[in-house]
Amino acid sequence: LWFIQADFFLGNKLNFHNNALIIKHEDTFIVVNMPHISKAAFGAIKKLADYEKAEVKYLLAPSDFNNKYVREWQKGFPGAVVCMVSSFALNRAKVLIKDSVTVLGMDQPEIKEAKESIQIYPILGITPKSEIAVYHKSSGTLFIADHLYPASNGGEELKPTVASFYIEPSISQISDKEPCNEIFNVTSDEQARDSFTNILKINCIKRLVFAHKSPAEGCIYMRDDIKEKLDGAYKMYVEF
Repeated sequence: LWFIQADFFLGNKLNFHNNALIIKHEDTFIVVNMPHISKAAFGAIKKLADYEKAEVKYLLAPSDFNNKYVREWQKGFPGAVVCMVSSFALNRAKVLIKDSVTVLGMDQPEIKEAKESIQIYPILGITPKSEIAVYHKSSGTLFIADHLYPASNGGEELKPTVASFYIEPSISQISDKEPCNEIFNVTSDEQARDSFTNILKINCIKRLVFAHKSPAEGCIYMRDDIKEKLDGAYKMYVEF
């Protein structure tokens, strides 16, 4: 399991960062999220794959919005399958090689070849987009795309994401205030509750990795009370 961090500027001012994971399953590399990286970084990933006697076979976009740099990754790894979470994501993305793209869907999303290593959890019942969480079983690592984030008070608390941040990123700032009605909209209490309950049922979550923020801001989140923090954040969306 390897971590990638890249810059990601919103409104040309705020560096929100864009993080990814490389997960190895047998001779397969699965890249979760696709940030903007340099040619040298692509070369380093290829060298790592060669060293590990593996091949980058899957590029996984964990939400409708996390696909801005799909073309770059397809050029870097033209033999890899791009996995989108929905048809909306597919239509939104500027895909270079359409034949190598598959839509996972939100019913029972999975990468069959790697289901022994990773479990994909759909996040249903909230908008403005489709999203999945990806759990790496052997390391106990849960990758979270956008619906939660580590608050800036040292990353100790987890918060639902402010929806307006995605609407007006140049003028809207995420804060530590209670999100109230500004969080991602809940379209179905039942679906949201079921989605969050499924994540809370994971037996061993040792680490959270967030698609955004830096390590100093808590994007790699390791605490003994992870389940309690997740439960508290999810209850800001919907009561259990």
